[in-house]
Amino acid sequence: MRFIALLAAMLVSFSATASVDVHTSTSRTCAIPTISAAAAYAEGDAVGGQMDFEALGFDRPSGRVQSVTIYDNSETLDILTLYCFDQDFTEATNNSALSYSIADVSHAILKVSIGVADWVELGGGNLAQITDIGKAIKSTDTFLRCQLETSSNPTYNDVNELTVCIDVHKDSP
Repeated sequence: MRFIALLAAMLVSFSATASVDVHTSTSRTCAIPTISAAAAYAEGDAVGGQMDFEALGFDRPSGRVQSVTIYDNSETLDILTLYCFDQDFTEATNNSALSYSIADVSHAILKVSIGVADWVELGGGNLAQITDIGKAIKSTDTFLRCQLETSSNPTYNDVNELTVCIDVHKDSP
């Protein structure tokens, strides 16, 4: 009888730990796109090249994108779109028209739009944050590979003006 009580206690203990939410491991990773200072960008241009976000671990190649945050060290307030892929893609050259091949498009897994209303001034810089994305992603490795596109005509003041961060809740292995 004592053995059955012990076994029951172990099962209750195990089931309590086994019912933990599988999306408990959150990862924030950031990248700085290489942009051109004092160069005029046109609508539809790539803003920087490919950015690699190590958002997924080797043991967790899937998860949910929760938010995207962009920091702007000046007052550009650009209208941007962030495209993410589950593998390497043929990136557009910085400050040139963004265009992807059909093969690349088939690996696009996330698109996040940042509008003028998303920006908030924070004393000498600006922040845009898109939250509650909740997009399930699965990558062929540990990286999300992304690129920015402008939908306006910005002129950036510094090559390190933008920082892009992605928050991902990783799935359990």
